[in-house]
Parts: sequence; structure tokens; C-alpha cells
Amino acid sequence: AKHYGGSTVLGTYLDPLADKVLINGLAVSLWYAGILPTPLVVVWGTKDVLLLGGTGWYLHKEHNSVNFVTNSIATKPLTVTPSTLGKVNTGLQFATLAVGIVTPTTMGAAALPPVVLQAMC
Repeated sequence: AKHYGGSTVLGTYLDPLADKVLINGLAVSLWYAGILPTPLVVVWGTKDVLLLGGTGWYLHKEHNSVNFVTNSIATKPLTVTPSTLGKVNTGLQFATLAVGIVTPTTMGAAALPPVVLQAMC
């Protein structure tokens, strides 16, 4: 949408949130299937909760209101400039999830032992 000039204020909030929901939803699913280790899923989830909570706290402090929908999303775009480290982190998270999804389906009974996937994390 940004490329075609169609970005919205709501989109600036929903895009990072959608990434976090996708990553953590897949991580929990792979953890439940016994593919990802518990500490990794806890670290990823905690990091994202702290980031989202910090964003909410910042916006609340800026607007002196708990009504984020009318005060923030409707009126003020979220200015997010991802750092190189953040981009690398997200890329590695998606790579870990991709390996976790593909390994059991492509290798069948000869799937990599969980310790190999854990070492990638």
C-alpha cells in the first residue's frame, strides 16, 4: 500500500501487529507439536509483549488517555523505522519457522532431531 500511496493511519498500527501475531501464532503451534523449544517461544512472546506494551504506554503518555482507537489510530500515524538489527531478527525468526514447518513434512521419519533445530535458534 505504501508503494502505491494507499497507506492509512490504521495500517501503520496493524502491519507490525500482524507480523507479531503471525510469528507468535506459528511459534506456539510449532511448540505444541514439539518442534520448537519452550524457552525460544517464551523469549519471542515476551519480547513482543514488551514491545507492544511499550508502544501502548508511549501513546498513552503522549495523549493522556487510554482510548487509543480515537486518539492515536485515527489521528496519528505510527512512525516506525525498523533498524537493521530488527530486520535481521525478523528474518531469522521467519527462517526458523520455515525450517520448523518444512523439516517434518519433507524428511518424514528421517526428520532432523529437535536438537538441530534448537541449535539454529
